[in-house]
Amino acid sequence: MFACRFCRIPIDAEHGCAMCDPLRKNLVSVDEDGSEERPSLSLVSGETVGALRAHLKYVRAELKDAPGNVEAAKQLIAISNSVAKVLESARKLQADGLSAIQNMSFIERAELFVAWYAELAPAYRTRLREQLEKHELEAATPVKQLTAEVASE
Repeated sequence: MFACRFCRIPIDAEHGCAMCDPLRKNLVSVDEDGSEERPSLSLVSGETVGALRAHLKYVRAELKDAPGNVEAAKQLIAISNSVAKVLESARKLQADGLSAIQNMSFIERAELFVAWYAELAPAYRTRLREQLEKHELEAATPVKQLTAEVASE
């Protein structure tokens, strides 16, 4: 557990001293990317795209040096097919995840939200609570105005 050098308050606390408070907004939880056992889709896709880009750069250099290189042309086609498959798989995963959430009951969605909320760092939970309270106040404003108008009549 890390703590501020000046105030000794843990870095994942909601508030600290004047030295560490400005830094808290730039801190992220390591768990946001998922565990090593289940790496996040964004991490895996980023690594895959990076590897494909590196290979593509190498093949392009080969084709530039020797435009008639049949093997390099075959590799270029293979890389293009790989990119297409990665993109297709990512779209399918995204659509499957969205449909899974849409098919959940209200209780299942609420449980999913509560589980996600419980895993948030305290600073993120505070920020989310503030945004939810702001939303509730804005949503309730027309009701308050209507109630005030009815009461004044």
